[in-house]
Amino acid sequence: MGSDLVVTFSLSKDTILTMIPPTLISTIKLFLDTELRERVKVLPRSNIKAVLLHKVLTELITAFSISNIVKALAKHFEGKNIGLGLETRNILHTMKF
Repeated sequence: MGSDLVVTFSLSKDTILTMIPPTLISTIKLFLDTELRERVKVLPRSNIKAVLLHKVLTELITAFSISNIVKALAKHFEGKNIGLGLETRNILHTMKF
């Protein structure tokens, strides 16, 4: 007479990704990849030669001296055969990276 309750739990890729706390670098990569994906829908992939970081993001990276973000993004886009450019008004401090 008693009924057993059976609960099935499966992990999908999306579930696993939401369980991993994002780092700043992975969040920026995800954002840029999402933006790039939208452009690839309109432009042929071969026409995208470089990704330029907006000056606000570049200035924040420079102000807080977190060059590892620039290095990680350069490596990330290098694997996609896309260059990485930095837009800045503070070229002297940005050149340190």
